[in-house]
Amino acid sequence: MTTAPGRYALDNAHEGAPGMHECLSGVLDTNTTDLLVKYLSIADGALRHDTRTLLLGAGNGSMALKVADEISYGAIVVLDLDTSRIRPEVRDHHQVEVITCDLLAEPLPPGPWDLVHARLLFAHLPNRDKLLLDVVDTLAPGGTLMIEDWGVAGPGLVLDAPSPRTKRLFQRYQQALIAVFADAGNDPRWATRTHAAMRDAGLVDVETHTRARSWTGGSPGCQLPIAVSTELEDRLVTHGLTRSDLDELRHDLTDPRVVLTGNLTWSTIGRTPLED
Repeated sequence: MTTAPGRYALDNAHEGAPGMHECLSGVLDTNTTDLLVKYLSIADGALRHDTRTLLLGAGNGSMALKVADEISYGAIVVLDLDTSRIRPEVRDHHQVEVITCDLLAEPLPPGPWDLVHARLLFAHLPNRDKLLLDVVDTLAPGGTLMIEDWGVAGPGLVLDAPSPRTKRLFQRYQQALIAVFADAGNDPRWATRTHAAMRDAGLVDVETHTRARSWTGGSPGCQLPIAVSTELEDRLVTHGLTRSDLDELRHDLTDPRVVLTGNLTWSTIGRTPLED
């Protein structure tokens, strides 16, 4: 599949998409939830029964369950371009509504929203700056926006491996992956621009948290590049890797002796001013 600029390089229709989403959930959901709970508590904005939450680019919808279990008893709307990978338990949850929406061409669901969350989404969209303004316009007074992305400032590194070749292969894979994403319009520096963009959009109490931890071979973090490289194999080959290289790297990433630093997650959170 050829991806046009501005269209996410990874496709939910690919057979490996469910596995990739599960890896992302395993790597990111706990940190996302902890930050939301902490920030909402600090801001004296703990969500209540009548609140509305919008989750953009929701993947398999796992964060909807986290929000329902730990943050809000209110309505939760899960949105994605392709909602076919939303977990059945998310679709069946009494708080959740699933919406298919193309954020490049269609308006956001109308607010007001008390919480909007987007993860690994904005960096991939060419209309990211306008979309941010549109999201802010849908927030309720005192509403919270959290945007999370990976960026060029924090690519994964091999901390330990039985063979130095693993380190070289993984470095080449990272370089090729960045090139593939760039072909699709990804902005690798968006994560470092989000804070200022949110402040300029009128949000207050803006904070950015960064986090990375080690991933051991065979864990969800190491399974993620296995899934991604399988889906993007043809395009990675055009950027200098061979299929043999990718097969070898995928084998190495199942070895528990291999340890990576996970991608640095930039989580930026702010809120709209309260009405006087």
